Amino acid sequence: MAPAEASATYRRGLDEVSRYLEEMEAPRPMIDAMVATSSSEIQWVDSQRDGIQQPPSIAEWSDASCGPFTKEEESTLLDLMGKRPRLSSNEAMLYNMLSNKENARASCEGALYSSHRDQLAAPGLFDDISPETDRSRVDQLSHP
Repeated sequence: MAPAEASATYRRGLDEVSRYLEEMEAPRPMIDAMVATSSSEIQWVDSQRDGIQQPPSIAEWSDASCGPFTKEEESTLLDLMGKRPRLSSNEAMLYNMLSNKENARASCEGALYSSHRDQLAAPGLFDDISPETDRSRVDQLSHP
């Protein structure tokens, strides 16, 4: 393959990856890092550190349905867990309240996701492929 053709093919591949990651609501910095990382390199992703536990649309849906559990509440609960069993009565009350709230939210989310799993659409990676699409492109996308 000629250098110009290899470059064009590589750019098309990066564009496909970027579109897919945008559709999956990956954070923009992660998309930028992924396309900037060579195929011989690895960058590990940490869901906690990188703040990507859920796509934003799912997080909003879950918050609206089950109530939010903020990062501040989560941090406070973790701090209180670290202090157990030496909690003051006020800290113990706060710990119980936050623990109950987190458990209720987790239970609600489990029921919410289970009840809607069959209704979710599959990701649209191949939405732009039609019968007229070049067969080699389909093979390239489905067999990397």
